Amino acid sequence: MADSKKDFTQAAFDVFQQAIGEAEKPKPLSGRKANSSKGGKIGGEQRAKKLTADERKAIAKKAADARWSDVESDPPPPPHCATEKVR
Repeated sequence: MADSKKDFTQAAFDVFQQAIGEAEKPKPLSGRKANSSKGGKIGGEQRAKKLTADERKAIAKKAADARWSDVESDPPPPPHCATEKVR
């Protein structure tokens, strides 16, 4: 199947065909595609080494603020308050 977007059953069928030897196994990535995946992992590690503790802290604070910005400050009460009967 030439289409790269496959549903679960198509992907499972391809794996089965490869396992029994009726279909050719995909070739490993080479060239730029292989290096781009590896390079992203290496680049992040190198960037982290270059940052100072204060810079890492600022980045982490910015991420936490973005993550929690839509959370309500006063959460609703739990479903079984002391005023309700628990069955």
